[in-house]
Amino acid sequence: MKNEIYKELERRIVKGIYQPGEFIREADLAAEFNVSRTPIREVLQDLQRQRLITLYRYQGAQVTFMILEFYYQAIAVKEELEEMALRLAAEKIQPAEIVELRKIEKQCEMIQSDKTSPTYFEDMLTIDTEFHRIIRKAGRNEVLSGLVEDLQIHIERYYFYTRDVAEPTLDGFTEQFRAIIDALEKHDGVEALAALRRHMHGFYEIVEGYYK
Repeated sequence: MKNEIYKELERRIVKGIYQPGEFIREADLAAEFNVSRTPIREVLQDLQRQRLITLYRYQGAQVTFMILEFYYQAIAVKEELEEMALRLAAEKIQPAEIVELRKIEKQCEMIQSDKTSPTYFEDMLTIDTEFHRIIRKAGRNEVLSGLVEDLQIHIERYYFYTRDVAEPTLDGFTEQFRAIIDALEKHDGVEALAALRRHMHGFYEIVEGYYK
């Protein structure tokens, strides 16, 4: 139950249901989820470790503000790690993982066939997250994968925060995925890296624009 509560609160913070600076209270959450305050307290401590909330005595938990410098730094680190993961994957990827990536490419194409869908933005982020997860898995480096997972939630939060300007950067994902997969299938690390940088460039430009 504790894990489910954590995931639900994380989802609310990432999607902006809980706004930056908003206070959420232990007693209210305990009543909502029909649990004692002990698991709620533990969940809030975990969220604080993830830098999603800040705990204040007598006031409750405050959703962290969107500090642009932090996100700029997080994205810069994630970009380096994703490139490292791709280089490893170009050497070690297996045919079954290429098949997985091709399925993601097809799913992406289907989602992009209806950009008016109310879930389009979230569906595309889900697909993108899974695409990169498969590449990291193919790189066979669990430490690297764990570090990226820790950063991913903050990147997603920033995507939702900048949704109006971030959404157009999703338009080329099908072609970008295909280019990355084609290179990985040939075990061509140089070509794969160039394709990955084209894929990541649009959103990172947005971050730099906000930061400057």
